Amino acid sequence: MISGLRSSEVEIRRQNGQSNSVTKNVTKISDILKKHTLTVFNFVNLTLAALIFFFGNKRDTMFVFIAVIATAIAIINDLRSRRKINRLHILSERPISVVRDGKICEINDSDLVLGDVIRYSLGDQITVDAVLLEGVLEVNESFITGESDNIQKLPGEKLHAGSFIVSGTGFARATAVGEASSLSKTLKNAQKIKDSRSELFTTLQKIIKLNSLILIPVAIFLFLKQSSLSGATLESAVTSTGAAVIAMIPEGLILLTSSVLALATIRLSRQKIIVSDFYSIETLARVDTICLDKTGTLTTGRMKVEKIIPFGQNSEAEIINFIKISNAALGDFNSTSHALIQKFGKNSEAKVDEFYPFSSQKKYSGIKFGDTEFFLGAYSYLTSDTSHAAEEAEYAKSYRVLTAKKCRNNREELLGFVLLSDELRKDAKSLLNFFQKNDVKVKIISGDSPTTVAQTVKTLGLKSTSLVDFSDQKSKTLPQSLVEEHDIFARVTPDQKQSLVKSLRASGHVVAMTGDGVNDVLALKAADCGISLGAGADAARRVADIVLLENDFSVIKSAVFEGRKTINNVTRSSALFLQKTIFATVLSVVFIFLNLRYPFSPVLMSLVNVIIIGIPSFVLAFEPNYARIKNNFKSHILKNSVPAALATIFATIFAIISTAALSFFLNLAWSETLVFSYFLVSFIGLLLIYKISRPLNKFRLSLLVALSSVVALVFLLEPARNFLDLTLLPLEKTPLLLLCEAASFLIFFFSSRFLSRRLP
Repeated sequence: MISGLRSSEVEIRRQNGQSNSVTKNVTKISDILKKHTLTVFNFVNLTLAALIFFFGNKRDTMFVFIAVIATAIAIINDLRSRRKINRLHILSERPISVVRDGKICEINDSDLVLGDVIRYSLGDQITVDAVLLEGVLEVNESFITGESDNIQKLPGEKLHAGSFIVSGTGFARATAVGEASSLSKTLKNAQKIKDSRSELFTTLQKIIKLNSLILIPVAIFLFLKQSSLSGATLESAVTSTGAAVIAMIPEGLILLTSSVLALATIRLSRQKIIVSDFYSIETLARVDTICLDKTGTLTTGRMKVEKIIPFGQNSEAEIINFIKISNAALGDFNSTSHALIQKFGKNSEAKVDEFYPFSSQKKYSGIKFGDTEFFLGAYSYLTSDTSHAAEEAEYAKSYRVLTAKKCRNNREELLGFVLLSDELRKDAKSLLNFFQKNDVKVKIISGDSPTTVAQTVKTLGLKSTSLVDFSDQKSKTLPQSLVEEHDIFARVTPDQKQSLVKSLRASGHVVAMTGDGVNDVLALKAADCGISLGAGADAARRVADIVLLENDFSVIKSAVFEGRKTINNVTRSSALFLQKTIFATVLSVVFIFLNLRYPFSPVLMSLVNVIIIGIPSFVLAFEPNYARIKNNFKSHILKNSVPAALATIFATIFAIISTAALSFFLNLAWSETLVFSYFLVSFIGLLLIYKISRPLNKFRLSLLVALSSVVALVFLLEPARNFLDLTLLPLEKTPLLLLCEAASFLIFFFSSRFLSRRLP
């Protein structure tokens, strides 16, 4: 065996900074603190609080405490979830086999040092630059080159960090580690290979960006206008502008989303489910089509040799002897070879001249010794001889069939079949039933023969039996009709898996792909949500959005339900925050052109934020809600928030202009104007809560009654009125308030109907 480094050499190189520790991916606390504190909204909040503190009523600065609490909650949630996920990532790390002190031992990736001799086998990801010393490897460098074709590596050739082993076993010496390795660029990019496909994330980013662009200039112009009003003081101008800005900031929406997603991530982590980022939960929740890789997902991936069927005069002993020689030469590179070695052992005495490693494209492996070549693999890929095709098809109904072939002096001879059985997962049948009952279309994908796949599907009781044999498919781009109309695909290559997923996505589906092998990597990367097992190949786990550490696909049910509950509730509650931002922004622009004081105060706006928006949004966000997500997030929140915002805008403007026009009769004081604003915003807010809570159940009805009671109590209790600078409304002024509320109800009702018909 190749001699590796001695312990003393390892220690010297580690002290010299020649270790691979930079590849550790641990979230820094400082990054989380910066992410949540150094924001535009926090800057605006603090600036506004300082202005009100020095030039306004100090009571009106209470909103800043809400902002501080919101930021603290976001930081705590992020820290909790990131620590949990980092801990799980460490648990899920695969040890690396190296040769040290003349023995093979297992170490963490970060403990590798320059010059270490590493043992690589099927599924391993190459995490340092190295040169192959011994063995023959088939390597996929798609992470680096973008090309999915596999490359054979012989002794003396370079292995690049970021690539992964498709077949074979070999020893390589690390030539570049840490910062000197291409991993520092390649592997980090590979783990972030696709942009976020989260509709929630994209929409929130657009809202934040637009709000940030509008907020400051509108605040400046509104302050200048409020300052120029007759009788205006610096305090009144700062107070009015502060109220507008507080309402315009959608920080509660960001807090709600990050908190709910973080808590969902923590709950999933307790079930040993690693989520690559918060928004992968949403993607899984939106999935309407799932592609299940048969081997490793529906089956355990463990194979067992059942029997050998020789052809003609060929003997079982001859086939076994060839298999033993092949086992010794090619080694244990996949589940099939492992089963063959367990059953027959190895024969290392025969001198092997050439190796033909197995690959998912060729679907066979082989060796050459002397003038004889021996091959073992899929019947249709090994030979054009159809004399045993019917027999192979019959056996394939119950077994995985390997064909043994011998070539000597350019003469081909089929030796016989080797029959193996593939163990089904205990939870496979219930998993399929779960997806079918929950409105998720299931596609079964396999590299096995059509008859083998059909037998598995039949055993599982899958409703659809529409099967396609991909062995004749040559085009890289698959017709959308083909993947839409069929549910089961056999003889699928890695490229075709990727094309199949891309075709489904091009048809408008949100696609999840499950897989645990290197042949699934391309499809996992192409899917909206890639799901892999903790015991799967390193390459598969690194590109997956979700990793199941317990190697139990049944927990996907929990992940789907958690995602649906989270996103359904966030979508519903988001309308409360967005309607406030819309009406506050529009009103601020309108009042730049009106010679009227802005009709809200910071303390009143903070109270409305808590009662009408904060409490119901967070309460509703954790209610069970497992329906499949069909609505577009953006259109859904617009259909709910815009009618409420329009109603608030028109009712407020109508009330203010009416009181100004009727000042001879009504002559509303500032405190009475605040009463109008308080009741209008609260009334429309309750209307919106009612709309998003339908159909009402006991819990939602209780919430509505409780919130209505709090709104009334705040007005009726004298200490609360004094604190908010409100006053009891005289009886003669009540009809105008009722008229405004009636008008707001009509605007809300008709605009809701209009948008429901226009938006998807």
